[in-house]
Amino acid sequence: MINFVLQSPYSLFVAYLILIGTYRLGGYFLSIKKVNLIFKKISVINFQKLIIGHIISLLVLFPLIAFTNHSSFILKFFASLLVLLSIFEIYDFIKKYHKINFNFLLKDKYLLFNIIILILYLFLTSSPETSADTLDYHIGTALNIIRFDSYVFLAEWFTSIQSGIGEILIALGYSLGAEQYGSLIQFSSLLSITGIIFKICENRNFFNSKYFANLIVISCPVLLFLASGSKPQLFFSSLLFLALSIVFSVEKRNYLYYSYSIVCVLIFLSIAGKFSYNLSGFLIWTFATLKFISFKNFPRLFSITIVSFLII
Repeated sequence: MINFVLQSPYSLFVAYLILIGTYRLGGYFLSIKKVNLIFKKISVINFQKLIIGHIISLLVLFPLIAFTNHSSFILKFFASLLVLLSIFEIYDFIKKYHKINFNFLLKDKYLLFNIIILILYLFLTSSPETSADTLDYHIGTALNIIRFDSYVFLAEWFTSIQSGIGEILIALGYSLGAEQYGSLIQFSSLLSITGIIFKICENRNFFNSKYFANLIVISCPVLLFLASGSKPQLFFSSLLFLALSIVFSVEKRNYLYYSYSIVCVLIFLSIAGKFSYNLSGFLIWTFATLKFISFKNFPRLFSITIVSFLII
């Protein structure tokens, strides 16, 4: 029998390297000037690099896996590129480490509590998979992508029909034997949500701190279940939250089409990952369209929607 998981602690070590490489990949995309301005308006920018890296990975890998029969090679090659990127990211961090002042952590106790809870979530998502749901079709479908070199649905395996494109990211980790990479994606989602809430509360202090509101969110008990496994539900929920944040933040007409394109991609990715998000995704898309639409730009907005749908 093929063993798809490296021995401990090498599995976790490789998962961290792939994650750091994903952070670097997201940073490249967010360095685009107009994209950077859009995301700076809704979030602390560094908190979005991981989630953006995962989105780019999905947009690259999904069509390659869906329309070719070389999934195992493609996943290993892409994961190896991310590991290579992680080396550059670690090198840059070491060069800048002595310039980082950590005293700011002591200035606000709620910020310190946020960081402690997020570190605990990092430990939780770094643990082995134990959820029956995850071990059944989420990981099973991901392993089948590697086994059969394509995305396959087995009619007699009823639960596998519920899988979506999120299993591609899980397979990305397993291609190099990194079991924990799938659950670390949920940690990336928490960081994305945290960055948005920090930005929302920047000028609204609760209990004399802009970090208290996020403390309420990340201490919600249901997140322990959602973040503890490779089940990508939290990931796709964070994409919709990100899309909604962009819709509310857009003001300048210059970035309208960039913003609308990103919103459409986020919505269609969520629906492709889990079909039950079609209602909430449709409502966000409707709100975005009604907010952005005019007689002149209707054809372009309609074209963006169709192209985004066809790509995903």
